[in-house]
This record gives sequence, structure tokens and C-alpha cells, in this order.
Amino acid sequence: MTVLTPAMGQLLSADASVTIPSLKSAFFVGDVLAKRDVIRLQQLAPNCQVINMMGSTETQRSVSYFTIPPSSTNLVNQKEIIPAGKGMKDVQLLVLNKLMQPCGISEVGELFMRSHHMALGYLGLPEETAAKFLPNWFIPEATRKPTDRLYKTGDVGRFSPSGAVECMGRLDDQIKIRGFRVELREIDTFLIQHLQCARLLRCFGAIFLKNINLLPILFHRQEWPTLWMSCARTCARSCPCMLFPVSSSLWRVFP
Repeated sequence: MTVLTPAMGQLLSADASVTIPSLKSAFFVGDVLAKRDVIRLQQLAPNCQVINMMGSTETQRSVSYFTIPPSSTNLVNQKEIIPAGKGMKDVQLLVLNKLMQPCGISEVGELFMRSHHMALGYLGLPEETAAKFLPNWFIPEATRKPTDRLYKTGDVGRFSPSGAVECMGRLDDQIKIRGFRVELREIDTFLIQHLQCARLLRCFGAIFLKNINLLPILFHRQEWPTLWMSCARTCARSCPCMLFPVSSSLWRVFP
């Protein structure tokens, strides 16, 4: 058995050539899992079932699962991103529309989690806590327990006809890079201030060779190489490595 993030699974299986028949179960959590990575792993470990799990810091543990049997032929018709699946014990997954009512099958909405296994909130951030951890309005207040809350994930998703939740992106600018949360607006602000950019069109997650990296597109007033090197040195001292773009694209005018 092994527990991996999708990025770790890619690294371990990328250049592997020896099969692993003794591997029976592989649990993936922390980021979206791609079908190609499951196919690659099951080619190396033909007896391995893959379990894709979803969770967040706020839920303290994984809250959903989707199981792929060994050497599954179902992957032929599976979409490129493996579903988050169904809620685990004591967890209810909901997909709600803008009116905060349940979406129908295949209708896109925001994903909410209902569970007693959630954090109390964000330390020292009462407004953020109130915005994300909501009392369960589907239960009358008179009979509702204080711990009966819904966590507003910010993830966009839908229910498939099989009942599994499919994740389809974010409502905000948060992305995941190798399992780490990255808020793009924070990076935007840093780059604009430090690089004195006339305009930052977008700092976005781009996929290069199966790895997600940050690529800012900038409009700049001054000499670029000197400022970019200065920014790199400053960022290396003050930011985690996954928050700093690996390269940049400088545009003089908007096309």
C-alpha cells in the first residue's frame, strides 16, 4: 500500500521499468489526479487498485473517495480528471447553485461539505470563518446542532449520473501546485509592487511537461532582466519556492 500526492506518483513512475505486482492499493490525495497517471501506475502495478481522495485543511482529513479497480477497463471512457467520488462515512457532499439550493445531476455549482469533522474556523479571522463555515440551513434552527455546518469550498463541480462528484475548477484564483495552495492574487500584488509593472495581465498556472508552474504575463515600463533578477532574489528570501514563477512572459503591448 502507498499514499501519494499526484505529483509524487508522477515522479515515482516516470522512469520506472520494473513491475510491482505486490502493490495492492495506492491512495492519492492533495491535488487533481489525471487519468494518464492512473494508467501509468496500473501498467507498473497490475494488481493495484487506485483510490482518489479529496480533502482540505479545513476538514482535517479526506472527505471523499473514488475507487478504480486493478487494470480497470472503465478508464477507457473515464474523463481526463478522475472524479472526487462520494462522501466518506459521516460526510455529505453537496453541489449548490447561486440560490444555495441543490443542483440537479450534471448541473454545475459550488461544492459544499457537511461533516462534524471540520475545523472550528480560522484563528483570528472571524469574517473569513463566517464566510466559509455556514450553519446548515437545511435543518431547522431549533433542532440543528452547533456542529452541523457546511463548509464552502470554492470548488466548482457537479454530480455525475453515477452519484460521484466531478471537480471542474475554482470560483476564485486559488490553484494547487504539487499539493500546495497558491493564491494567484497575492502573487499578482507582489509582482506589480516589486517589478513596477505597468500592468500584470495574469499570473496563471500553466502545464509544462506534466508539472504545473506559474507563468506571469507582464507589461513593463523599464529594463526587464535587471528587475526580474532583483525580484527573484527578494522572492527567494521571503516566499516559499512554489509561490515564485519559474519564468515570465514580457509583452510591450496588449495584442
